[in-house]
Amino acid sequence: MENRWVELLPSPAPVEDKTSEIAPDVDDALVGAAHPQLGLDVPDGNGLGEVFTDDVCVHWVGTHGGSGESTLETWLGGRACGHRWPRATPGGEATVATVLVARRTHNGMASASAAARQWAAGAVPDVNLLGLVLIEDAPGKVPRELQRQAKVLSGAVPRTWILPWIEDLRVHGEADPASLSHAATRTLASLREVVEEHTPAQKRNV
Repeated sequence: MENRWVELLPSPAPVEDKTSEIAPDVDDALVGAAHPQLGLDVPDGNGLGEVFTDDVCVHWVGTHGGSGESTLETWLGGRACGHRWPRATPGGEATVATVLVARRTHNGMASASAAARQWAAGAVPDVNLLGLVLIEDAPGKVPRELQRQAKVLSGAVPRTWILPWIEDLRVHGEADPASLSHAATRTLASLREVVEEHTPAQKRNV
């Protein structure tokens, strides 16, 4: 049987799309593949680069320019790796806790899809992939096609969080986490639990 997400972002089928909108604060419902899949080919192209690390923390990996990984590092700690997979320094930890980050646009999710397939094919064995953060790229209701793509993509990674649109990030380049909406605060709280779980107590942000 063909793997259900060999092609993660297929062309939309010419049928009525009755998919309901993914509520950004219902991140626990977006659960997918927990481990790489045997027999899956590595996608064509260069893929993400690699960087060695001996940090014991969550590593944020943006799958495209402007993903938002640096913002998550600022708010939650961990290490932003740019657009590179973290590799464990020889003699260090066996695997590196990693979260992919992308904008919830067609191109953003296409890049996240390619990265997820790299991981699923076993091309980055050092990576302990915890999930994917999709960051909304615009205010208002999300188009149905982007909802559908996000649901398909969520099946390819262990867990998916949806971070709602944050106006201050666009206007000022930064935002006070204390002033965010309930949905954004709840998503960040869920991510913070993951960060703390994979960060030694002495390194956690106060």
